[in-house]
Amino acid sequence: MTHNEYLIGTCFSCKKCLYCGAELSIQKKMCLCDKTIKPHKNNRTDKVRNVFSRILKPDLPPKQLEYIQEKINYFKYSINFNTEFKFSFYSACNSAFQRKKSKTALKASTSHNVDIELENNLENNISIDLDEKSEAEQIISFNLMIKSSTGPTLPSKWVEIEASSLDDILACVHQYVVKLTGDKEIMHSDYLVSYKPEKAEGVGTQLMDAQDYKKFLLDYKKLLDKKKNIVILVSLKKKKQKRKEISDSEESNDEEVSVRKRKKAVPKVDDFSAILQ
Repeated sequence: MTHNEYLIGTCFSCKKCLYCGAELSIQKKMCLCDKTIKPHKNNRTDKVRNVFSRILKPDLPPKQLEYIQEKINYFKYSINFNTEFKFSFYSACNSAFQRKKSKTALKASTSHNVDIELENNLENNISIDLDEKSEAEQIISFNLMIKSSTGPTLPSKWVEIEASSLDDILACVHQYVVKLTGDKEIMHSDYLVSYKPEKAEGVGTQLMDAQDYKKFLLDYKKLLDKKKNIVILVSLKKKKQKRKEISDSEESNDEEVSVRKRKKAVPKVDDFSAILQ
């Protein structure tokens, strides 16, 4: 069996690059970031706002140990489960990992040590107090609707999640998009996400960044007070349009390569294109 080396610059749970945010497990290709270096505030992009550093400890709650073992098996990491090792989590995966903790473990935890040790890395500003994180979490309930670009809208799905950030919601939405469409290769860029009150007309309000999320929480609270539901709408892009965008991009790249070849052509070299390759 072939084993893969775990890289500290990727999320242990989903293999997202913790520098540029590239979804390596979905794209099935590597980005150009040096993922052997530990990510911190000054060396990652705005696409990855928070990184959680972890250390495996034998006294973790059983459910969390099972979670780690599942990821080792799924990605075939070359890691000895019986030894301590350091790893990193993306924010959405960190929230999922925290939910694996049992109620008993929560009661026994202290304010700064809750059965899992956050690596002491204040210098890099990536160590986050778990109690503060937990206080920010809230239950978000919504009706998920997936609108096809050509066919009818798929049957809606009622979803309840514990969320502390927009990443948590988008990660959950993506999970259901994959499940309900049956398309395991679908990416976030293949659809648009918006929200609106249930039974409201129109396309709704876009949900894609921190500002949208703040507005979403305000609107969600207003609807909750009125005992009304909110809808998160996923609008799939046209495949024809996607293929055209890819084709245009490839043609543009080919033209750029052709121009560079002509500019750098040297008469003394018979097969200069071979060197470029």
